[in-house]
Amino acid sequence: MLNLPIALNDSRIKKLYLITFAISCCYLLLHFNSSIDGFAPLQVGAIDETVDRGVLLDAYRNTVPTFYVLGSELAMVLNENCRFLLYSPVQLIPYAVLFFVLMLKISNSYFLASLVSIAELMTGFTGTQRIFFWPHGVGNILYFALLILFLLTFYNKDKSGWQYHLMTVLIGISLVFTSYDVIFTYLLFLSSYIVYTMLFNNPAYLNRYKPDYRQSQSIKLFTLLIIIEMGLTEFVYDNFIYALKSPESFTMSVLDKFLLAYFSTNIKDNIIRDMYIQYPGSINFYGYIKYFILLAFLVLFLISFIYNTNVRYKRETAFVISILSSMLIWAAIRLLIGHVEIGFFYYPAIFSIAWLYRNGGSFKRWATIGVIILLILNPIYHILIYNSNLSNKDIDKFDYINMPLSWCKEETNGAQTKSDELTKNFYLLEYRSNNFQTFDENDVAFLLNRREHSPNDLFVINRDLNILNIGNWIQIKPWRISDDILNGNKKINKVLSTDKIFIYMKR
Repeated sequence: MLNLPIALNDSRIKKLYLITFAISCCYLLLHFNSSIDGFAPLQVGAIDETVDRGVLLDAYRNTVPTFYVLGSELAMVLNENCRFLLYSPVQLIPYAVLFFVLMLKISNSYFLASLVSIAELMTGFTGTQRIFFWPHGVGNILYFALLILFLLTFYNKDKSGWQYHLMTVLIGISLVFTSYDVIFTYLLFLSSYIVYTMLFNNPAYLNRYKPDYRQSQSIKLFTLLIIIEMGLTEFVYDNFIYALKSPESFTMSVLDKFLLAYFSTNIKDNIIRDMYIQYPGSINFYGYIKYFILLAFLVLFLISFIYNTNVRYKRETAFVISILSSMLIWAAIRLLIGHVEIGFFYYPAIFSIAWLYRNGGSFKRWATIGVIILLILNPIYHILIYNSNLSNKDIDKFDYINMPLSWCKEETNGAQTKSDELTKNFYLLEYRSNNFQTFDENDVAFLLNRREHSPNDLFVINRDLNILNIGNWIQIKPWRISDDILNGNKKINKVLSTDKIFIYMKR
């Protein structure tokens, strides 16, 4: 069954693909409905302010200006309130199509590309990154387009693909201003590929596929994008370098955060260590299975690369090695600013599966089985997350937040207020105030009566959220498990109470 020929010109196969894709989209829209990333309201708030003012403010020009402009255009063309971008599947079709084409180019199989694309769309437990509207999601769409153009451009034997070069330059420049995260991974990919061609540029292969031409074109593109990134944007100077120097990124060891979340390790000398999210054994077991499969195929690819010299000069091999190298460097850089990126090898492993399907001979069947297992694991993961109360979903799209936040605006007279990331960003979306910030560890410790003082005046407690995001990418347990401690804390007074929101004021 696994070796059935899949022909696109077979109308029955086309119908099967369309039905499968439609069913997958229905599942995605139902599952991810009202499930958003905590930072999504912050990004949509910037779009709303851009529409309201009719101009892109200076504060937004050195982060993701193209994303804000695109969101503003969508809102105005559709004559919708910008909030619709939080929950509308704007990215679904372009993301799915481009990822499918990319996998098709690597695997040369409609069957495998379809399975992997569905698995990719189902990954995660919020819809923001892949389904709704998100700067790095739009960035990934451009990234996939650039990778497809890479496979088309640098292996065009007659060098007549000027249109590919032009599109690569235009999309690359767009990516610089769309996602600071994704453009760095693409620049690392290009630099890795340049190094790769330098190491494996042997004369026999030179005469056939002109690797000197590929290398020179990569260097030109890399240089152009670096000049634009460093010369026309201020993100590196104002944000990235600041994050490297900021001591706030290191309030807790990144290794400690990783061990505490996934291995239930006791971390000493942390005042709120018992509040950190610790994933249950069922989710950890799921993670072990998923990442074991991914790592196994990545290792198989590396073994084939090391021991089979005939595959080293194939375009798909250079592609996967460059992706792997870029993700390794990217994960190391993320560590420097206090963020553990445990899934950095996800895309290299996925691309390795596609590569093995095309070049692996006897591994072709195992590649298919591996993808099917990954596809089955995703709904299981969604069920585990839901049953463990580790997702923040609200069928009414968090409307319960509006009244308490309106009270904060009208009654607090500019008092310094803090809350979790999602609640704070909904406030910024509505009221655009600098007096509303995100909890840090010291704020949580003060509320739990473990610290004597806090510089803040008001604390908005969202009891409905199952998982709370605070500063430094830290996730803590829901406030409702600490009701007795909060009510018994003599340093704060409850000034507002609803079914899902409590507001406390410092005495």
